[in-house]
Amino acid sequence: MKQPKCILQIIPSFYPRVGGAERQLMELAVEFKQRGLEPVIATRRLPDTVRIEEMQGIAIVRCCGKLYPMCFLVELFVRFLLKQSYDVIHVHTLNSPAFIAIALGFVLRKPVLLKVTRSGKNSQIDRYMRSSLGRTLFRFLTRHTSRFIAITGDIIEELRSAGVPEDKIAHIPNGVHLSTSAVSPKDESARIFVYVGRLIRRKRVSLLLEAWAKADLPEGCALVVVGDGSEKEQLERLSGELGIGDEVSFLGELEHEQVKEVLHKADVFVLPSDSEGMSNALLEGMAHGLAVVAARIEANASLIDDGVNGLLFGSVEELSQQIGLLAQSCNECHRLAITARETIVKRHEFGHVASQYNDLYARVMHQTRQ
Repeated sequence: MKQPKCILQIIPSFYPRVGGAERQLMELAVEFKQRGLEPVIATRRLPDTVRIEEMQGIAIVRCCGKLYPMCFLVELFVRFLLKQSYDVIHVHTLNSPAFIAIALGFVLRKPVLLKVTRSGKNSQIDRYMRSSLGRTLFRFLTRHTSRFIAITGDIIEELRSAGVPEDKIAHIPNGVHLSTSAVSPKDESARIFVYVGRLIRRKRVSLLLEAWAKADLPEGCALVVVGDGSEKEQLERLSGELGIGDEVSFLGELEHEQVKEVLHKADVFVLPSDSEGMSNALLEGMAHGLAVVAARIEANASLIDDGVNGLLFGSVEELSQQIGLLAQSCNECHRLAITARETIVKRHEFGHVASQYNDLYARVMHQTRQ
């Protein structure tokens, strides 16, 4: 079976605008490059960016960002209609660029893959299913897409419910790089808990603060909040009102290397959000050998086996109890940290994820030629 050489990766926004999807794509592209593939990332041009550049050896092509999405879509189609050296088109959204990718795939007989990163209320699939026009558009995507890539089991179920045939769904999770340091028992005299993510309502950091205030904690425990967002000032006020201002540190948004330094010093990672795809921050916490506590939602349950490689909670009271448990039991914290890291090694290390993508690319190339 012929192996792919060049992969066109399409994403609506990219560096310097950085989020989970952008970081996933960049790390995956670097892994592809190391394996001899040539990824080309096509995105829209943002202010103060150049049209074509290289990042870590990866070609970045930025199409017109004015009057988005129209100008972007037109240039995307024309530019990559003329440049035909790529073997597969991999789109990291279900929005309008997916339709341009399908048009390119149809004209040039290239396989098209669409990555789906979240399910549930207000997800892209959910928005399609709300109207007859949306359902018609989604049926078009289904008919002309080689594969939908689902990162979690709940996304697979949502795709099935939306009418996507089983043979058009591929399950490939998000990846993460392992921390180079091994998991070792931490100092018994202190427990550092950390949250990393945006400070917006659906992340429910206020719930984390309330649980922290109720928890039975030994002296020396600290909660570190990394990230920025519309609720930052409100959360800082809330921590003062709850009487935990001296125990909670708000570090704001940090560079990725700085985030890794924070994780390296921490003991427990907490994710209170009630809506996630597959959280990159949660994956990184596990990869750094932290015990993890997360909300009991489908996306987290696909990654965490409650009580085995992490803890899941359903209420502020349950979260408070779990925080207290890990703060007082070094053995339990260490046990969960070890199994969390083992989960990453087995299923989510970037080398493993890249191999799954490479195999999928080869299969859809073969099927398209038949």
